[in-house]
Amino acid sequence: MESEVQGWLSKIEVYMLEIIEARTLEEGWSFSLRAFDEIPKEVARGFLRDMRSRGLVEFNRGLFREDGEVGGSGYAITRKGREWLKQQLRASDG
Repeated sequence: MESEVQGWLSKIEVYMLEIIEARTLEEGWSFSLRAFDEIPKEVARGFLRDMRSRGLVEFNRGLFREDGEVGGSGYAITRKGREWLKQQLRASDG
């Protein structure tokens, strides 16, 4: 049962990292919790904090909004996050 729960948690993390990576135009771009509309804000925040503690994402002030202006704060995927995501996607293909 515990490994099944861990599998679902990893799937949610993969989903969230895919959203961040797909919307990242260059290094250093960050996205707010609004990028995860399908996930309740409190749940997304918890996942992002956990991923941040593991070095998969980083929190930045001054994120880029949809219109290209700077404002607020948000999360960006790290190199370690990209590598982790690639490993997870390869493992799910295998």
